[in-house]
Amino acid sequence: MPTALGVQADTSLKNIISDDFDMMVLPGGWGGTYALAENARVLELLKEFKANKVVGAMCAAPYALKKAGVLGNNYTCYPGAKEEIDQPGYRDDLKVVEDGNVMTSQGPGTAVCFGLAIVKRLVGEESMQTVKEGMLLSYC
Repeated sequence: MPTALGVQADTSLKNIISDDFDMMVLPGGWGGTYALAENARVLELLKEFKANKVVGAMCAAPYALKKAGVLGNNYTCYPGAKEEIDQPGYRDDLKVVEDGNVMTSQGPGTAVCFGLAIVKRLVGEESMQTVKEGMLLSYC
């Protein structure tokens, strides 16, 4: 039977400097999303990253983007999170939505497509195409 994988941060949020990173990406799941949306430092970082870098969120996490005031005019999320996010501009026809410096994706099944969009944004089209072809991701 598989055992739980432990993940431990190597620095505190208070020590994070946005200039040291290219992008801030929030994972989904309501428990973590609520914790992120209630953390003043996370909300501050989201604003910094949207202004100068790129912000990404998938599944329920666009809720935290809304709480920070950085959710774009067009976005996607897990369909069951749409009501709680309660913001116009929801797109159910796209796996990944890019709106300026904000990238959103629907959920676990769209994670690899989200990853490809991040590679394209941060590294370029050629690298994204290489990964896409190598991983047989023609559906993205």
